[in-house]
Amino acid sequence: MKTSILGVLAICALLFATVAEEPAAPNAGATAEKKPDPKALNGAYEMKLDNGGVRKRLMVDGRWEITQSDPKTGQVIFHHGGAYVFDGRNYVETVDYAGESTLNMVGLVHKFVVTINENSVKIQGTDNPWNEEWVRVPAEFAKTAIDLENPPAVPGGGEFTDKQKGKPSPYGPAKEK
Repeated sequence: MKTSILGVLAICALLFATVAEEPAAPNAGATAEKKPDPKALNGAYEMKLDNGGVRKRLMVDGRWEITQSDPKTGQVIFHHGGAYVFDGRNYVETVDYAGESTLNMVGLVHKFVVTINENSVKIQGTDNPWNEEWVRVPAEFAKTAIDLENPPAVPGGGEFTDKQKGKPSPYGPAKEK
């Protein structure tokens, strides 16, 4: 009986070794589904609004923020942001901070299904009303240097208002080169 048990164990060991060495045969018609890299969301995005304004969104390494300003004055209408997780399809964000106009959103969690295209990201709300397409800001715009001799126009015409004239900067005196 001892011999037959040892024989059965030896045969099982040989079978196991043979199966372990053979690579698994791929399914003939199956293709591996490639999930987007979670870092594929990293970037700056814009969404043009009907009133001529632009909503801006920044998503980088698990942090996000969104800002909308008045297109005529540059005054911030809302700003909020927080943390996100993204698995290549499902995106979940928490609102960790907000300006006064959206302070009631702090602590909320929003869920989306995300589709990443070459130059945009489409987010479809899950149990929320937001279904939006955000256009990626090209890298060359993000790297543009400001010519201090000829600064770009700023919202509101670039002139100081009467309220601003003669007041010291909240950032301290300008430093001369």
